[in-house]
Amino acid sequence: MTGSEMNRYPSGTKFVLKAQFQVNNSLHLRADALAGKYITELPAFFASDVLNSGDLSALLPDYPLAFSSLHLVLMSTFLGCMP
Repeated sequence: MTGSEMNRYPSGTKFVLKAQFQVNNSLHLRADALAGKYITELPAFFASDVLNSGDLSALLPDYPLAFSSLHLVLMSTFLGCMP
């Protein structure tokens, strides 16, 4: 989430969230949430283990994140391949 973002509950109610902190690394958000620094939204694949262990709690379990695709593009040099 960046800056202010319009969101909508399934009921149609609209609300605006104003970010207090911005980062593009879910592992950073997860670590700081575990340290008790703030609440955050996390994708299920980053949160399921700590939710199951009880280290974090779901605040709005009836309002999951919207589905989005993840695309990964790597340079061949990053993979150790020769062009």
